[in-house]
Amino acid sequence: MRAAEALFLFLITGFGLSFLLALGERDWFHCFTYAEALRPPMPSLFAPGELMPVVLETLTPPFGDPYMFLLHFAPGLAFGFYWLRSPHRRALGIALGLFVLVALFMLLPVSAQHDCDRKGTGALFTLFLLAPLGALLAMAAHFLPRLNSRD
Repeated sequence: MRAAEALFLFLITGFGLSFLLALGERDWFHCFTYAEALRPPMPSLFAPGELMPVVLETLTPPFGDPYMFLLHFAPGLAFGFYWLRSPHRRALGIALGLFVLVALFMLLPVSAQHDCDRKGTGALFTLFLLAPLGALLAMAAHFLPRLNSRD
């Protein structure tokens, strides 16, 4: 059961980050296309032809390069690894919740990911911030309760 939970943590964090970044990319394409004109409202994600590009943008970047895979899945890898080994799962759950809040704060609303200009969304910079943060939170949640229990 623990292995399934660890796999779930691994997959949900990586694909969750990738999905939120794909939504930001979609919003940036729409905004940049209509930068000079009156911008029409964003079509629904479930409108014809809108969902498949987001799904492809969610799945392809993590598997396009080993470094991108590591950036997307490093937090989930750390949380999943320590979930298997740690007796302090409550602390890991709190750390995971904190990581999710920070990620949501940085990535939502999706229009905040870009400035509607040529430079794009800055997704790589965001991943370079979130990947080490998630791994650090997972390690802290694993090791800090151990230090406290030895007193």
